[in-house]
Amino acid sequence: MDAESLYTSAKMFKQAALDYASSLAKLSLASALALGVFLAVPVVSAKQELASASKGQQMTLGEQQIGKKSYVVSTMVVNARPEVCYKICTDYKNAATTFPTLKTCQVVQDKGGGSKVIKYVTHPTGAFTDYSYMLEVKETPFQMVEWNRIGGDFKAIDGYWKLEPAQGGSKTLVTYATFVDGGLFMPQVLIKRQFRIDLPPCMTALKTKAESSNRPRVAGSTDASVE
Repeated sequence: MDAESLYTSAKMFKQAALDYASSLAKLSLASALALGVFLAVPVVSAKQELASASKGQQMTLGEQQIGKKSYVVSTMVVNARPEVCYKICTDYKNAATTFPTLKTCQVVQDKGGGSKVIKYVTHPTGAFTDYSYMLEVKETPFQMVEWNRIGGDFKAIDGYWKLEPAQGGSKTLVTYATFVDGGLFMPQVLIKRQFRIDLPPCMTALKTKAESSNRPRVAGSTDASVE
């Protein structure tokens, strides 16, 4: 083997070692995050959460079996029409300024017919690192935004926003449902606990922006609007 081949082989070996170290570090950090969440969050069953929410709380948070997967599900009534909520849910350009744990959101490909490939970078509360993944998103105007993972971190990501008219269409019943398979190092019970931390602020962010956008315009008002 000549000197050039030796140099190329050494360079490839070095890059492979760096990639492996990066992956190992992310898994270790994920495990540490999972353990921290497990120790920090009190044990509350989904039935208890849903029962509590049904007694007058504005937001519900629990679990629902959909097919063979157990989804974390949150519902909330927003004082704005479905069209307003839908525009926020599909405003990928400004999504990172709306939802607290989202760092970047980029449309990689628009396939037409409401189908898009989108790259997300998130930073869960308490995490030591970012998580990056690609989702294929299917949009049904003013009704539903569905997604599933096609690449990046995590083993599987499925979910949807569902928007249902309420009170004659002047309000919206918003449902957010998600299933995430983190693989060997992030068991389901820990992922669900993380969502119980991060999902309420996400829902509140949508509600706040939608209701702010839905207010009557007043001369000199600086209320935010959905572009």
